[in-house]
Amino acid sequence: MKKIVPALILLLAGLFIIIFLSTRNRDERQIRKSLISLASMVSKSGNENEVMALANIQKIKTLFTRNCRIAVGAPIPEIRGHDMLMSTVYQARKMVNKIDVDFYDISIIIGDKQVTARTTMTVKATGPDSRGDKQVIEAREIEMRWKKIENRWKIAEVQVIRTLR
Repeated sequence: MKKIVPALILLLAGLFIIIFLSTRNRDERQIRKSLISLASMVSKSGNENEVMALANIQKIKTLFTRNCRIAVGAPIPEIRGHDMLMSTVYQARKMVNKIDVDFYDISIIIGDKQVTARTTMTVKATGPDSRGDKQVIEAREIEMRWKKIENRWKIAEVQVIRTLR
């Protein structure tokens, strides 16, 4: 009996650690999956009909909190809330025929209570210039703050990290 108690305690501790780590990894996987979805929804290949454009914008909206805040800097004004987000994304997508968006160097930190998270990454947008002659590449370091709402991670805030240029 004396040997069983320590073994049982050790087994329970190991089980707790496994559950803790798998839950934490699940949150990170969900955030990474959302980022992959966001990149593909924001990207645009060729001419897009109006129905497809609106469908993509509706999908993008589902990844953000209702009162989200996005501050990426000039020339884009600060975006607050779903309505302004949808309007800004719609206008931006109309201005370009093709754009590829990717996220690199993603770092995810889950908050202690697992209801908030912070990600930092490099976002890279590539597309032809206004004449279609050459590729233009824009890369920025950004930080996203996330909230877990009804077991789904949603983007609450996006801002550019100031770097030396």
